[in-house]
Amino acid sequence: MSDANPQRLKKQAHGVRDMEPRRPCNPCPRGRMIEKPHKLSGRSRRGDYAMELLHIGVSGPFDEGLDSSRYWLTIVDDFTGWIEIIPIPRQQEFVIESLRFFLDYNERPERKCRRIRLDRIPE
Repeated sequence: MSDANPQRLKKQAHGVRDMEPRRPCNPCPRGRMIEKPHKLSGRSRRGDYAMELLHIGVSGPFDEGLDSSRYWLTIVDDFTGWIEIIPIPRQQEFVIESLRFFLDYNERPERKCRRIRLDRIPE
């Protein structure tokens, strides 16, 4: 109702008088405020090309799959949004699978992976 036209509201309310001048309550303008985006520091800037910045995380444990994997290694390319999910049997094997991923996809010297962000959430 706060967005409705005041003239229209006056026509709908018969016999009700407005005693005080209308001022919005304090939470109304605060709820409509829009924050400015945070400035990015040099360390947190996005990737400029594919494979420059990768986000790596391990999820699980899940129910055991057909290949006896219980965890997922998730790799997200920051520039393209491309997601690679690799099933792994143990959480400790994310290092081996990450290296295998880099050997397979990090072939072009001008487009090498420069930065990696790890998911530091304890599983």
